[in-house]
Amino acid sequence: DITYIEDGLFFYCYDLKSVSIPSNVISIGKMAFSSLNLSTIDIPSSVTEIKDSAFYDSSLKSIKIPEGVVSLGSYVFSNCTTLVSVDIPSSLLNIGVQIFKECHDLVDINVASENPNYSSVDGVLYNKDKTELIFVPKGVESFTIPTSVIRIAEGAFEACRNLTPITIPSSVTSIGDRAFSNCINLINVGLSSNLISIGNQAFADCGLLTDLKIPSSVTSIGNSAFNDCSKLTSVTIGSGVEDIGENAFNYCSSLTSVSFPACTSIGYSAFNSCSSLTLVSFPVCANIASGAFSGTDIVSVSIPNSVDEIGSQAFHMCMFLTDVKLPNKLSKINRYLFSGCYSLSKIILPATIEQIDDYAFQDAGLVEVNLPWGLLTIGNNAFASC
Repeated sequence: DITYIEDGLFFYCYDLKSVSIPSNVISIGKMAFSSLNLSTIDIPSSVTEIKDSAFYDSSLKSIKIPEGVVSLGSYVFSNCTTLVSVDIPSSLLNIGVQIFKECHDLVDINVASENPNYSSVDGVLYNKDKTELIFVPKGVESFTIPTSVIRIAEGAFEACRNLTPITIPSSVTSIGDRAFSNCINLINVGLSSNLISIGNQAFADCGLLTDLKIPSSVTSIGNSAFNDCSKLTSVTIGSGVEDIGENAFNYCSSLTSVSFPACTSIGYSAFNSCSSLTLVSFPVCANIASGAFSGTDIVSVSIPNSVDEIGSQAFHMCMFLTDVKLPNKLSKINRYLFSGCYSLSKIILPATIEQIDDYAFQDAGLVEVNLPWGLLTIGNNAFASC
């Protein structure tokens, strides 16, 4: 007797017209029915587990998960672009991440009122006590987040392309990965005054977002959190932020200024290719990672004495950079740090510099540079084509 449908068993059997699952099957494997042209499927009540991506990219229009199913893996119905409605039974206790990712037509999620872990209101999926918002139908134009919500889950609003403004209430302390990514018409977001963390890619590709104030309650900004927010012109980062993640504001091509009163770390390529960025202010910081400000239009930068390391290429191709003040305890100029800074004609190196790496000032416009007495090493092509 068949009790388990193997991983990928019917994967991409696109011409399959109907499937009858035996009544003694208890588990449906990963991608078992993915990429099928099936509009409906009956899942027997014997099933207790549906694994990751089991129905990924299928043509389902509606699904009724039967009583007895306890667990849904991650991405179970992801990319089911024709899926309109889903019924969730009282038996379901565990739901994986982003089970409805890219389900653009999904408007109705109904959770049985007896379910101990999950609930639904007007098609929106929450945990039972509504402290976590899990999924919002993609067609919403406006939405009021209940004040009971503490966490916005991974991908909760992802690709809600008609959403224009959103205000996040003071109850929210955490915004998950990709929570609002690809909300292409989102023009304004009011962040919670008690927000602590902004997840990876949380607002990535929100192309109409113009202004951003990150409250002082926030301690971390995730990797690529605002990547490619191409209309973002101004960012104010609160005093509580300790870490700005990798590529956090990468390709924010309209960003002209950014200030943060205190920060422990500016991540890899955090402001890379912010081609309109001319003004940056960070009076306190410890580390600036590789590529952090490469490809920007910064004219002048004063790096605080609290900084003890500046990563390679941090200011690479800052073609309008004319004035740099380096921290007084810096010991090394890393590779390509100021390469391609054509307008940089003069720089004063602190007395603590012991090493200048390969290509550090290649293609810079230097006509004058002082070399400190303690300098031990100058790398290959460090001043090439100056």
